[in-house]
Amino acid sequence: MKRISDQEADEFLKSKGLEPLVPYTNSTTNWLCRCLRCGSTASPRLSDLRTGKSKTGCKKCGGNFPMPEEEAESIFRKSGFTPLEKFKGVDHPWKSICTHCGKQSSPTISTLRSGSGCGWCVGQFVDIEYVNKKMTESLLEPLEDFPGGKINWKCRCVRCARTVFPRFNNIDQGWGGCGYCAGRRVDPKTAELKMIESGLRPLVPYPGNQTPWLCVHAECGKEVTPLYNSVKFGQGGCRFCSVSGLKWDQPTVLYLAVNDLFHKIGIANNTTLEKRLGKHQKAGLKPIALFQFGVGDDAYSVEQIIVSWWRSECNSGPVPRNVLPDGWTETVYNNDVLPSTTLDYLTNDLALKPTKTD
Repeated sequence: MKRISDQEADEFLKSKGLEPLVPYTNSTTNWLCRCLRCGSTASPRLSDLRTGKSKTGCKKCGGNFPMPEEEAESIFRKSGFTPLEKFKGVDHPWKSICTHCGKQSSPTISTLRSGSGCGWCVGQFVDIEYVNKKMTESLLEPLEDFPGGKINWKCRCVRCARTVFPRFNNIDQGWGGCGYCAGRRVDPKTAELKMIESGLRPLVPYPGNQTPWLCVHAECGKEVTPLYNSVKFGQGGCRFCSVSGLKWDQPTVLYLAVNDLFHKIGIANNTTLEKRLGKHQKAGLKPIALFQFGVGDDAYSVEQIIVSWWRSECNSGPVPRNVLPDGWTETVYNNDVLPSTTLDYLTNDLALKPTKTD
């Protein structure tokens, strides 16, 4: 470490709240000083102060010198607390009320200085009566003691009787408790039965609700890869049967069409696009974006992703069949999902570049 001058040593010592009582010798020699915080004498080494080995230099007070109550109260109020009793010291718990949540706790000046806030607000403290009430309202029966708000909690869903592991903080924020009942999780056996009911025979185990699932369509005998979410919400499952006349190996356009009530995602070969959009004009649908694909398979995959997103993430169903007999399963109400939101999902989340927008 570079040697400093006597003047630099004096200035550094004073910056630490210490007043030298004897001249500076060197950085490794104990230097007799007086602590300006508590008034006691101390003998720190300048090298320890400079390297941080000794933070204050005074072993007696360690920097925890008496603080005026006005200053302490100012720190508390700036941190969002209203004191309820007389100040007793920087390391003494001070009974206070959090101005954000209204609950009572007893932080110290030291903990607030370290950046800690209200234990209730950050989930450190929990009212167990409130927890039990919230779990009952969420139809969850705990199977073990409360582990904390941020830890998975083993419970039984009263509605479906499955064992689940939600976090209480998520439940308290309105996320729900049972992923199966909320549609975020799927029981593989239930998923397989749904596919069979829809005329599809799975060839591989359940891969996830938004992963293509290899199946055979019983009606036409062809292998298809629908998304479970699409089948669950009435999308069908067989692309060969649901999109009649589409040539899967030819250039295809994905279109987004809108009217005042709903909007639709759809696909058509380049050669039949004009005819396809002409049919939709009867329902007042006007295309606002077109996306070009080399083959029909790729366009169909994106169409399925959008429909699955509408149903699972946006929790929005299609318009009735009588509103749009041809293509109603690929629609969503504008009140549920804005057309601009769907377009943003296509261009930003899926990184597609439209060939035409209106």
